[in-house]
Amino acid sequence: LVVMHTLACFWFLIGYHQDGWSAALRDADLVHRYFDSLNWSLSHMLGHSSVVPGTNGERIYATFTILVSLALASMLIGSTLEAWQNSADFSHDLTGQRSVLRGIVMRYNIPLELDMQVRQYLEGQTLVRENINREAKLMKLLPHWLLRELFHQLRGTACSRHPLFHLLSAKNSMFIRHVCCDAMADHQTMPAEVVFNAGDACTVMRSVTGEGVLKYLHRDEFGSEEGNAFTYSRSLSFQQSKTTIRFSSSTDGSVSLGQWDDSSAKVEPGQFLSEAAIWTLWETCGMCVSTSWSNLLLFAAEEFQNVLTQYPEMHWIVVLYARQFILLLNKTPVSDMLTPPSINEWDLEAVDACNSEEQALPWEDELPTHIHVDVVKAAVNLSQVIASEGLDENRPHHGFTVILGDEERLASCGRAGFNPFQGHDIRLVNHEGDMDKDVFDTLRRNAFHGDGA
Repeated sequence: LVVMHTLACFWFLIGYHQDGWSAALRDADLVHRYFDSLNWSLSHMLGHSSVVPGTNGERIYATFTILVSLALASMLIGSTLEAWQNSADFSHDLTGQRSVLRGIVMRYNIPLELDMQVRQYLEGQTLVRENINREAKLMKLLPHWLLRELFHQLRGTACSRHPLFHLLSAKNSMFIRHVCCDAMADHQTMPAEVVFNAGDACTVMRSVTGEGVLKYLHRDEFGSEEGNAFTYSRSLSFQQSKTTIRFSSSTDGSVSLGQWDDSSAKVEPGQFLSEAAIWTLWETCGMCVSTSWSNLLLFAAEEFQNVLTQYPEMHWIVVLYARQFILLLNKTPVSDMLTPPSINEWDLEAVDACNSEEQALPWEDELPTHIHVDVVKAAVNLSQVIASEGLDENRPHHGFTVILGDEERLASCGRAGFNPFQGHDIRLVNHEGDMDKDVFDTLRRNAFHGDGA
């Protein structure tokens, strides 16, 4: 505006004579003459003016004004584009990222090793960030029901490699579609990228999909103390206590862990890492490194819970599995690589098939002397039948407890109605040690009711 004001003032002075363009404005007031001149100077920004120069001096000045207007327009457009690029395309501007990183390193005295790690990551991610952003924009255009179908095609195969999700998919395919869409995410790793470190808080289960290999090194392999983390160094190495793990790259881009490479375990498609994070609080037990460009599928614990609570039947199956997984976890050395429990230990149909024959009591030797083993087996059998077949006439029950003990002490304990058979001689086990079916029917009709007794 200052430039336009200056040009307008000189334009009026150049034309302020008998043959000049402003001769007709001699009798006009100052405001009229000023805004006519300013209108002429501003109109050159658009390339057109209603006032035609009449003298050579006016023509020369008009030409000069056009050149100045072009320069101002170019500067305005350039500054606008630069501001837009800085705000919208910084994620794609590797030069700008390096410049900002250089300022951070100098200002906060960042170690050279960490500086190089950040640079390598930025350079690698620039190659794939554009495709990721475009895919994300595409997904926002699709309705939720179509997203479920799309993500089921993309993630369903990798998901079904896990025995639990394979069973859930067979029982309710819509549940798996919901999980694939809302509880899973994709992540691409570059060579030498550390997926997680020993002692990291973990809330996701990871699986390799398609091509790519991860290497997992448990902290016990190099005698490190629990809870210590690795630190990165410029030579692509990790240090913990006095142990150094150095990476080396081959011509095909794959990564080796040096002397620790033989001690590491390969995580290939179909294997799962840190599954315990889905069922309990979890900290990673070692270091996982991507040895090549790899695609990972992430199962988020919190999002999976949100989906699971909407499907009661699936919830019950998952609870059975989770209990057996925790039991297995407590029996085995702690690791992020744990084989899922056998389906015979948690699938309802498999459990029923396995338990069709009488099972030995695991705590038979620990029974007190006043409780006979045949009575306990009969009570267990009674509980199994009620739990699997329910009550007569589909009467509801909310679970029950079978109490075994001395009959004289049980006869008088508890409040009124605790023992509905008080005063009756009803024996679940006959003299041969077998369960009496008539007594069982009596118990089923009278001892179990809707209040859960």
